[in-house]
Amino acid sequence: MPYITKYLFLFIFIANYCFAKSVNFPILTPKQLGPHSTQIESAYQSILSQDFPSAKQKLNRLLNSDQRPSAIYYLSHVYLKLDQMDRAQDQLSRLKSYPSFHDALLHGEAVYDSSLAWYFLRRKRWTKAHKLFKKSISSLHSDDLLNFISEIYLDRTKFWKRGKDLKNKIQLLSSSLEINPKHEVTLESLSQLLIHQNEHLKAESFLESLVERYPTKQRRLSLADLYTYTNKVRIAAKIYRTLHNQYPQDFIIKNKYQQTNQFLQLNHDTNWQSEQLENDNQLRNELQSLEELLIEKNYLEAEALIESLIEKNPEEWKLHKEIISLYRLQKKYSEALNKLNYLSDKFGFLNDFNYQKILTLEKVDSKKAIALINDLLQNPDLSNEQRYPYQEVLAKLYLKIGKLEAARKILEQLIEISYPTRHIANFYYGVYYSQIRYFQKSLEYYHLAYDEQGNNPKYLLALTTTLRQLGHQEKAKIYYLKLINSFAGSQYTEYAKKLFPNIDLSKINHTSNNAPPYFDLFYSIHLKKSNLSLTKTLELLKETHQWDLLLEYLEYALKRNPSQPEFKLTLEKLYKNYKDLDFTYNIITQDYINEIEKLHRNGQVDILNKFYRSLHPHVYISPEIRNLMAKYLLESDFFQSTELIYTSLLNDGPHKIQYYSQLGYLYFTSKQFERSLNAYYQALNLNPANSTILFKLAELLRTTGELQKSQLIYQEIINMNLSTQSVEDAQFYLRQLNLEINTSN
Repeated sequence: MPYITKYLFLFIFIANYCFAKSVNFPILTPKQLGPHSTQIESAYQSILSQDFPSAKQKLNRLLNSDQRPSAIYYLSHVYLKLDQMDRAQDQLSRLKSYPSFHDALLHGEAVYDSSLAWYFLRRKRWTKAHKLFKKSISSLHSDDLLNFISEIYLDRTKFWKRGKDLKNKIQLLSSSLEINPKHEVTLESLSQLLIHQNEHLKAESFLESLVERYPTKQRRLSLADLYTYTNKVRIAAKIYRTLHNQYPQDFIIKNKYQQTNQFLQLNHDTNWQSEQLENDNQLRNELQSLEELLIEKNYLEAEALIESLIEKNPEEWKLHKEIISLYRLQKKYSEALNKLNYLSDKFGFLNDFNYQKILTLEKVDSKKAIALINDLLQNPDLSNEQRYPYQEVLAKLYLKIGKLEAARKILEQLIEISYPTRHIANFYYGVYYSQIRYFQKSLEYYHLAYDEQGNNPKYLLALTTTLRQLGHQEKAKIYYLKLINSFAGSQYTEYAKKLFPNIDLSKINHTSNNAPPYFDLFYSIHLKKSNLSLTKTLELLKETHQWDLLLEYLEYALKRNPSQPEFKLTLEKLYKNYKDLDFTYNIITQDYINEIEKLHRNGQVDILNKFYRSLHPHVYISPEIRNLMAKYLLESDFFQSTELIYTSLLNDGPHKIQYYSQLGYLYFTSKQFERSLNAYYQALNLNPANSTILFKLAELLRTTGELQKSQLIYQEIINMNLSTQSVEDAQFYLRQLNLEINTSN
């Protein structure tokens, strides 16, 4: 019998110790109690590390010192941890004689009541336990205590996994949420348990509360799935649609979105599609209004508009992104960071969310931004396309804080890769060489950046300042005037004006005319081989306002024939009056269309390409002519020029679906499949029922080996039934695709 008693006490001690380890009691720190000694701090640390014998020994030694009230408080917690309730109560009774420790007493009594409730909970006296938990909260309402109670309920029910235990578990977790309705783990555990038990209606309210407070992709998807079970298909479809917009590549979400749409159509829910189309059109129009407000720098109205849009569309990340960008534009970096922190639970999984956080952090704390980027780059699931923007910002930050070698290593890798924003890497490589005062090399990389993206005022300013540092004042002035003409309101323009304070900008003329088309006069290589007379060449270049080429031609002619003083006089006159020259020129007439057709027939599309790449920013080409040029340039594999034209057409107005579709085909032809996919999705966002684009998308997916996704697209075309021909074509390709899949298996 003594042995049984001995082992029984040992078992109780182990059980109590395990409980102490499994649930963290809320406990005040020595600092919260008031002035304290190092001995109290040491005892507190022993409690935190679960070394209760050592804590008791230290605290008992302090009972006869001026630290007695603190020692009593911590002893009560030691006894609570060991489930010795009577001793804990004795210590709390002693603490009542110290009025200055009234708050500590309330805290200790609340934890005592919760511990006593845990005792009743273990003995299945659940009503008594619940009342004690509520009593403890009424006397001390704190998040620590609420979470402590929630953890007790979870700990009590964690091994209940079958039969009657599951019903009891539902009851206890529901009681727990009555006390602490915001506890994330309890909400998730209970909602999943109710779904598992097929109690979908009960699960709905808990899962809604969970998604409202702690939204994640998977939880929102689970809620939409639950709505389909409870016949709330329209609400489910809205969630699937929002998720699909955020994760267009997720096959599961896309499939569920399509299925709910088909269900609503089959059940003659005609309002659904029209409502969605109306919402999309309204959002598109309001975003256009926002863009106009930003151009006018009417930031107050822009902010109010975005906030109203967010209120209507809280799940649209792009709207939250707009207001974060607006905060940055106004240098409200703390507001931007607060907004990002608030949205982290909802959108923190998005790559673009992290990128926006980096762009904001780099303005206020370079070290934190660098740490975040390096942390993100450790993610093995990050694609190369997602890595490149992070690496660009990282190199920029290294340059900012003087870590030039670290920046050089990153940029050296990036400039060797062909990707859409490589011009940024080239620009910062130019900055690197500028910082080590190798200006000739710096100029080389600034030129590369400018060649890839000529509409960037930062690059024009870099070229202007570097040419000036190298002593090329006249060439610097040329780029300066390009900057002034093209980006009058830019901050870079204001800085550039300080470099050339003596130029009278009011004399710059902005008239335009329309001369006949001479495509071979718009680029320099042909000029040097031209059979035209000097007089005729000068006349045509003046007529078409190609002043830069005229200067280049005169310099070339002067080198070839230094004995011609008229060349030198004309050249000096042009440089002297450069600020008054008018570069504006319109390419809009039928003559140009005829000339383009002629070049195409004669197999001289390379002239067309050189012409387009040599144009001054102030030369305007009508959309009709640009579209025709792009068509022939694409046929001749001039992909970069074609991309520039279609991108400019997208920015200029209507027919965006057509241009996104053409960009998709361009990227497909040049084997840039990811970019092709994005372009087609952009086109489909504007018109989801465009069968031509759907056929192209299906072919792209088939080419990249995503055969099942291609199958779904063809099936979607058949289900849409837009025309007999489209259905027959889709059925034909689907049969071919099924045969290909069966053969490969």
